Amino acid sequence: MISGAFGLDVPAIVRTPGELSSLVEAAPQNPLGAEAGHYVAFLRSRPGAGATRELNSWDVDLERLIVTGRDVHLWFDKPSHEAKASNARIERIAGTVATSRGWKVVTALAEKWG
Repeated sequence: MISGAFGLDVPAIVRTPGELSSLVEAAPQNPLGAEAGHYVAFLRSRPGAGATRELNSWDVDLERLIVTGRDVHLWFDKPSHEAKASNARIERIAGTVATSRGWKVVTALAEKWG
């Protein structure tokens, strides 16, 4: 597909409309307050117990993470480009491919297709 046509290996993470709706409905409460930015990292596969503990215990200044199944909720009370919890770091810790999206996009997709 993409790799054959363009020579690029682009990972894709897929969630069904039902999975998106469930993700939004069961979202953990924002641990940093209403002003913090909310993002979701969609993981290709569920992280192991050790990776889940490491991600859930993430307590870097003004950053928090919570794993829910194959997804990681991220909150930043600072500009996201300043955050230590990058997509690459989440992939390294979780041991799987991830792609991150803003909460506004996730909720819009769930509303449209869920």
